[in-house]
Amino acid sequence: MGAESKLRETRDMAKKVKRNKIKKKEIYSTQELAEVLDVHQRTIQAWVKEGLMPLEDSKPMLFLGADVNEFLKNKNKARKHNLLKNQFYCLKCKKAVYSKNNEVLLVKTGNVTGKNQTPEIHVVGSCCNCNNYIFRFSNMTKIDELMKAFVVSNKEEFKANYK
Repeated sequence: MGAESKLRETRDMAKKVKRNKIKKKEIYSTQELAEVLDVHQRTIQAWVKEGLMPLEDSKPMLFLGADVNEFLKNKNKARKHNLLKNQFYCLKCKKAVYSKNNEVLLVKTGNVTGKNQTPEIHVVGSCCNCNNYIFRFSNMTKIDELMKAFVVSNKEEFKANYK
């Protein structure tokens, strides 16, 4: 595996950094920032190349917490994918995809979501590009929408057991 593909693979597996550890009015050195965010100093250096702006004329580089917070907010926002109602995010293809033949299974998880304690369900399909399993979380309040949007393989079984 070449260095370039290894680097690309590492970037794809990047973790989401928790911005709540940063104090907006504090100034951080590269080392301090790396320790606070639990990342390597080279990660901070890579962020500078990606657009994180250090304070002007500071040697060593110093960063204002508010600037770091804004940079990470934008970086995390760029990772999000807005999906249509009948789309999934395929972890293997790393993009929004449709289920093969628009066919899915509905699986009740036993968990509940939200203030109304609505039963949670998984919508499970197969990626139309790579045949990898793809999942979406949903809940029982959206069951009618799901039945219209997808070809549900276990429709009768699901209705009989969970209505």
